Amino acid sequence: MKLQAELREARELTAVARDEENSFLEQEQLARRQMERNQREWDRVHAELEAIQHQSRDLDTVLADEIMDLKTKHAEIRRKLEDGAAEMLETVKQINKQTTATAAKNMEADQRSRLSERQLRDEAKQATQASIQNEHEIHERKRDLVAVSRKQTAMLLAANEAHASVTRASHAIEEVSPRSQRRNF
Repeated sequence: MKLQAELREARELTAVARDEENSFLEQEQLARRQMERNQREWDRVHAELEAIQHQSRDLDTVLADEIMDLKTKHAEIRRKLEDGAAEMLETVKQINKQTTATAAKNMEADQRSRLSERQLRDEAKQATQASIQNEHEIHERKRDLVAVSRKQTAMLLAANEAHASVTRASHAIEEVSPRSQRRNF
């Protein structure tokens, strides 16, 4: 019985070992299947990665070309802007020069106009003063002429009176004179 018990025990141990072996074999098969799935997944992911990398390289090439085009366009736009800004600055400078020249001309014309106005006012004032002075002088001369005329009239009257007196005296002398008395006889 002992032998049978040992045999049974050995069979049980063998069965347990077989079960464990089967279990290990199943686990190994599962692991191999998992490994094959993982390998297929790896291959698929690797292929996708290569495709993505290829697309990325293509996209990088396209982007590099676009960036180069954009840089070229940017440089061209910048150059145009700089040229436009330079032209605008030149135009502004010319406008400033013209404005300054026009302002100077306007100031000069304004000064000339003010000077002309001042001169015209001064001339008008001088003409008015000269006119007033002339009027005063004319008035003075008229007064002088009237005075001279009065004096001449007075002198003429005095001369006429003197002449009349001389004539009367002459007549009186003739009447009184011996010669005139001889004539009367």
